[in-house]
Amino acid sequence: MPRDGFELDFLEDSSDPDSLGRLGAYEIREVIGRGGMGLVLRGHDAKLNRVVAIKVLAPQLAASAPARKRFLREARAAAAINHPHVVGIFAIQEDKLPYLAMEYVDGESLQQKINAAGPLELKEVLRIGMQIAAGLAAAHEQGLFHRDVKPSNVLLENGVERVKLTDFGLARAADDVSITRTGEVAGTPEYMSPEQADAGTVDPRSDLFSLGSVLYAMCTGRSPFRAESTMRAMRRVCEDRPRAIQEVNPDVPRWLAELVEKLLEKEPSERIQTASEVEELLGGYLAHVQDPSGTSLPRPVFSRRPKRRSRPWLILAATALVLAGGLGLTEATGVTQLTATVIRIATGEGTLVIEVDDPNVE
Repeated sequence: MPRDGFELDFLEDSSDPDSLGRLGAYEIREVIGRGGMGLVLRGHDAKLNRVVAIKVLAPQLAASAPARKRFLREARAAAAINHPHVVGIFAIQEDKLPYLAMEYVDGESLQQKINAAGPLELKEVLRIGMQIAAGLAAAHEQGLFHRDVKPSNVLLENGVERVKLTDFGLARAADDVSITRTGEVAGTPEYMSPEQADAGTVDPRSDLFSLGSVLYAMCTGRSPFRAESTMRAMRRVCEDRPRAIQEVNPDVPRWLAELVEKLLEKEPSERIQTASEVEELLGGYLAHVQDPSGTSLPRPVFSRRPKRRSRPWLILAATALVLAGGLGLTEATGVTQLTATVIRIATGEGTLVIEVDDPNVE
């Protein structure tokens, strides 16, 4: 089978007629995603007789020491998490082109499910949300946070629809100061937290804001901060409260709408503080919905909403210019879009300097 252009020139020749070529111990069957960061391939591990997804760093990025470091950091961060609701990492190779082999999930993404079905049923929202929170809790216990929680990064295994949280491409260790810099903005506009949009300090509570946005999307069939442009979406994240869930979907119970509202508080200190708490609440709600007479409804006490505060727009305006270009991988079975962008911003004497990792953006 012929190779798919120069992008696969790094593959070794294979005698397998069904293979595009070999990469280490893996026979590569097809390209299932591509974008500015590189390729995602479906491969076969002959030794263990299993299908794997392989993420390969793009050649132009592999030539950059910081990009290689970031990519390997991603792999090690994800490999440190051993949890049924997080995609597992099998191997990490620092070769001519660094790559990682990970669990291949045969199923659709949550985004695909929402696109096809619109608002999900209450039990589905609670079950999927609880599993996402469980995966995040496992990562947070390792001192890691995702930074790009969104429906396309939530995979649903065929048949059982077990949640697998994937793409820790923006994950960082909470105590890692060697890579994360002041002024970095990372995330996907409609699902990022206000502190991400502000290039401020990000911690696990940022993931909880994004989880709130995902729950909102499951309840209503659309993201809470959708807008006509990247800049408007980011402004909405920072300044606006989304339309009330029950106005969009009256079938959503008030107790679930209140939970989502609490996760979407602009100030991190006003949100629910841990993913474990969210997991426990959603699990309690699900138990009540499944057995109303035998299980009481959890009654969390949420504080009153704080006053809104304005946020600086210098970083937001600059960020929008770059995020509009974006980095992306075509969503395919077992992998998701890598649409987040990292931006480094330095100011001096009134001049704003932007350095972008995307070679397609000048």
